[in-house]
Amino acid sequence: MNRESAHTVKSYEQELGQLRAIMARMGGLVESQT
Repeated sequence: MNRESAHTVKSYEQELGQLRAIMARMGGLVESQT
């Protein structure tokens, strides 16, 4: 894997992690509202 591909994969993984955190937060808000 070249350096550019590695950077793209790392960036994708970081964004996926952020998305998971947002989804978990949203789930917590829904849970507290019900």
